[in-house]
Amino acid sequence: METLVVVSHPEIEKSDTQQFLKASAASLSQVVWHHLDSRLPFDVTAEQQAITSADRL
Repeated sequence: METLVVVSHPEIEKSDTQQFLKASAASLSQVVWHHLDSRLPFDVTAEQQAITSADRL
């Protein structure tokens, strides 16, 4: 069962909170970390596909 974690932060590498959350999720199986800001400009169809193909958000 895949879990999609969608995050958005303009400077994610500098965010202690985001780094903590990502590190916490690293030990979990089937978790996909989906950073929206790294996908600009958005491909709406691809984003919709990522959401609909995940088992959990």
